[in-house]
Amino acid sequence: RQMEAAERSTSPSGSEADELSSAAASTATPSSSPGSPAESRSPTESGSEEGEGSGSPDRVFRSGSGWGGTRTPCDDFMEKRRTPMSSWQCGRATALPPRVYVDNRTLIREVPDLCTLQRGDHCLIAINFVRAASPRVDYFVSWLGSIEICYLYHHFIVMDDVDHVDESGVPRNSNGDPAMIFECGNTVPEACQELKSKSKGRPLMLPFIIAHFLITCKAKFSTHPLADYGDTPHIYVVLDRQTAEERERTVAEALRVQGQHDRYHVLFNNCEHICNQIITGFHKSEMVTTTAWVAFRVLLILFGVLALKMNQDFFHLLDLCYSNFCVDFPKVASDAYLFFTVLPVGLQAMISYFLLMRSVRRKHKQALIDRHECYHLLGKELGRMVVVGGMTIAAIYLTPQIVSNFLVRFVICALAYMVADMVYNCSAHAVMRLVLLPAYGRVWLLGAPMPDGTRNEACGEAEKKVN
Repeated sequence: RQMEAAERSTSPSGSEADELSSAAASTATPSSSPGSPAESRSPTESGSEEGEGSGSPDRVFRSGSGWGGTRTPCDDFMEKRRTPMSSWQCGRATALPPRVYVDNRTLIREVPDLCTLQRGDHCLIAINFVRAASPRVDYFVSWLGSIEICYLYHHFIVMDDVDHVDESGVPRNSNGDPAMIFECGNTVPEACQELKSKSKGRPLMLPFIIAHFLITCKAKFSTHPLADYGDTPHIYVVLDRQTAEERERTVAEALRVQGQHDRYHVLFNNCEHICNQIITGFHKSEMVTTTAWVAFRVLLILFGVLALKMNQDFFHLLDLCYSNFCVDFPKVASDAYLFFTVLPVGLQAMISYFLLMRSVRRKHKQALIDRHECYHLLGKELGRMVVVGGMTIAAIYLTPQIVSNFLVRFVICALAYMVADMVYNCSAHAVMRLVLLPAYGRVWLLGAPMPDGTRNEACGEAEKKVN
């Protein structure tokens, strides 16, 4: 405005001078560092930053409630600029059976009715490294998690009982305020804004700043509306029993941690560490433990493939044997290959199933799952042990006979278990969602049919008996 007025007249009149002074006053803002309270606005206030009459409508800027004034999905929902891609609803809905977490002991269930979420609930979503970059990408990643293709989860704690979902798709509590959650997370727009601020004037240090940011500063401890995950419809809750006092203690502890906590670290202090410490008192992350085991198993596979490679090179060098069997499969090399590749897979499949059996029995006694879900989990995971374990062992055993390249052998053996598990999960969910649920109304063929809502009523009665 000042530049346009200066072009019109170098010496403005009194009315024009007043207009310029008012424009300058309206555009001037107090200086504050990014992420300070002056820039952290609530979603309801961000709509007032439109700057009506500021010239071209293409240059309208709306400050958001994220880091440094970055806009978040919740800002768009609250201002009704768009609707969430999720189908969140309150009321009766068909509950999908529980599933097994990566530790093979914890059971989680997808939340069909958002109004069942309570204060202190430990919830998860499929981890999304590009969250808020695109609503469609967020929805797609969430869908991959619903069919168990995504193996990593983001953890958070519900801070309010969800009473209803308004017409904008925003979950609210009984007072009409947005239902809040506590988490250690971030979004792509907020991360880009922070990296831009940290690297200002130091372009050559940008790679080091990004690496340090991803390891120790990627996530922020905060309390914000659950509606931020409106484009991520598939939310899971950990099946556990908490009293009202324990839930209040969980919420109070989350608020304390928000004000006083250690720096985020992807390996030693991530979102799962924090949620487990708040709820159970144990600072642990099963995802880190599982990832460490997978890395160790891949290292063992490398040793096994190297044994075949070194033996093959040795015989070719001495020119002692020309048959494929002698070159590729002498007894010592083949035994080492099978020991380092097949044995860990077989042990993992069996130990995982036995851990699951103990957990299912315990949850059934606590009335957290019913008999049909117990049968479903035991049958599904038994099939996983046989099918996934069998497919992986067969692939590892046949690879040296089919492939001669060292790198290709290693890649096939390293990815065999994950690929077989993905194929099994896709097949299991296709049968469950396309055949069993539409035709029989349940995910297990034994027993009498259970209509919608009956499972919750049955578990409620069993819970009263347990209490």
